[in-house]
Amino acid sequence: MASYSVYILTDPAAPFSPRYVGLTAADPAKRLAWHISKAKSDVPRFKASWIRHLEDRGRRPVLQVMFTSLSEHEARFIERALIAQHRSLLLLNVRQGGDVVSERTRLKISEALQGHDVKGETRLRMSTAARAAWQRRRLT
Repeated sequence: MASYSVYILTDPAAPFSPRYVGLTAADPAKRLAWHISKAKSDVPRFKASWIRHLEDRGRRPVLQVMFTSLSEHEARFIERALIAQHRSLLLLNVRQGGDVVSERTRLKISEALQGHDVKGETRLRMSTAARAAWQRRRLT
């Protein structure tokens, strides 16, 4: 049985202000490297944009392990609780955490979306909404 950890990502300039709460069964250093790598190749989502923003300023997010040696059920419960506790304009988690969607379901959704192309006006609306949301976050 895998052992899980719950962690937070913070800006090194604001170590007591969590920006993202997550869980992992992997080595925390590898998980941080994955977040950074994904941010470089990912479409502009809040967490990826925040990581790129830090790197543009010569900083990297800090991964702080909050709880370790947990079962998956315990880790998901604690992740949800931490997200609820720290929910603010600064927290970048899109979901409430403790995802109840199985890995099998995630794979089915991923396969169904392969090759899905968002066209013209829809892409423009999505882009405009994302920019507006990012600007609101930057102003706070």
